[in-house]
Amino acid sequence: MEHYEEIIIKGLLGGGSTSEAFSSRLIQGTGIEKNESVSEMWAYLDVELKQKIIDVIESVFCEEIDINNPIKGLIKHIAQRGARNEYYALALSKREQFTEEEENSKMTALFDEKKKQWEEKEKTFNAYAY
Repeated sequence: MEHYEEIIIKGLLGGGSTSEAFSSRLIQGTGIEKNESVSEMWAYLDVELKQKIIDVIESVFCEEIDINNPIKGLIKHIAQRGARNEYYALALSKREQFTEEEENSKMTALFDEKKKQWEEKEKTFNAYAY
């Protein structure tokens, strides 16, 4: 197995290196409680690993990420994943009470909240540190 694929798999399985953790957060949309912004995580990763992450997101989630300006697409992706994760963490009995319209409204509200949080983190990124 290729080195960067191993990093992604280890990250998804709870690996401990920074590259593994950042890969997992970017793919799964987790880690909003951490200090790092999307730009900070992205700047830390090797070019080949970045491409593998984009390949995973595009092939598994059918989302296009512009390699020339990936941050906007990554923020959208992790906000969507984070919103879905939070929604499905609700008890099944609570989710069953929602109508389809209420479910869509809840998902949209969670997405907007996550996206705003990630965009706020971007304001703290210092590109000169990398």
